[in-house]
Amino acid sequence: MEVDTDLSELTDQSGDAKWGPDQQRRLEDWVTPVSVDADDEPLKDLHAHSEMVRQIRAVDCDVIHAWNIWSAIWASFSGTPYIYHITGHYDWQRDRHVDSTLFRIPLYVLVKRAIRGASVVVGLGKWLSDFRSRYDRAETAELDPLLATELFHPAEDTHTEHDGLELFAGARHDWETKRNDVMFEALAGFNGSDVQLTTIEWGNDVDRSKRLVSELGLQDSVTFAPLMSKPRLARDIRHADAVLDQFRFGFGSLARQSLACGTPLISAVDESRWEHPPPIMRASTPEEVRQRLGELETESDDARERSVAWIDRHYDQESLMNRYVDLYERHAE
Repeated sequence: MEVDTDLSELTDQSGDAKWGPDQQRRLEDWVTPVSVDADDEPLKDLHAHSEMVRQIRAVDCDVIHAWNIWSAIWASFSGTPYIYHITGHYDWQRDRHVDSTLFRIPLYVLVKRAIRGASVVVGLGKWLSDFRSRYDRAETAELDPLLATELFHPAEDTHTEHDGLELFAGARHDWETKRNDVMFEALAGFNGSDVQLTTIEWGNDVDRSKRLVSELGLQDSVTFAPLMSKPRLARDIRHADAVLDQFRFGFGSLARQSLACGTPLISAVDESRWEHPPPIMRASTPEEVRQRLGELETESDDARERSVAWIDRHYDQESLMNRYVDLYERHAE
């Protein structure tokens, strides 16, 4: 069986492993992953869409794993069974490529077509529950993403050569779902040591975040970095004293990656999802974030070890891969 499992890497930043080297080494011999990569810049270009469909149809595979709505749309024209994977709280209507009514109307038709045509919709928790009620999809499956363990792991040397606090925030700028504004408000009122925050320049609300940074006088403390490769993402997570993630729903890809690297994680989290919740420094308001920043100096190597141990326990790669392969086998041609 051949599986197209990497249909759309719309950003190198996206850290959920599709089938990386570590996963492929453990695959059954009869499973062969192949991939088609995409660039999200020309998505309004009809020729670009046609080219993606052509590439997908040229791949001789038994099932397609589409990791977002764009790739599900392309897969819906492939003639091959496909799985639509919801990878976060994504609202296609707020996408920066959907800024005109002229484009929005035909896209709505394509989105509905892609959702109806999927063999199964895969996701997690609240996102999957919301999706079921919104689109009346009965055929769904709850399944955690894989983690690129060959990239996201603790640093051999945890000592860092910098003054003050080095913070990293990799979540896309989407204030409605990520509440990125919370971390900027927190930094503006933090009276601790010198703080430098690196955040990624992506998402619908990047300009909004930049305006807030300017209004709060944080220009010298906040750097907007371009989208980065997964190895660079892993390196920056390991280098940081803490990762600031998201302050509404919480626990996305970056949370898993940060815990796997043993880097302290400050984020909102719904602990009811787990019998043993992840070792996260919980915060959802600027005041709580500032409190957590003040506690970082007392974070020990034991805390880092607990993070890695939690990931090892809850994201066993072999068990997850077996569940994915079972899913592919059930929905393949």
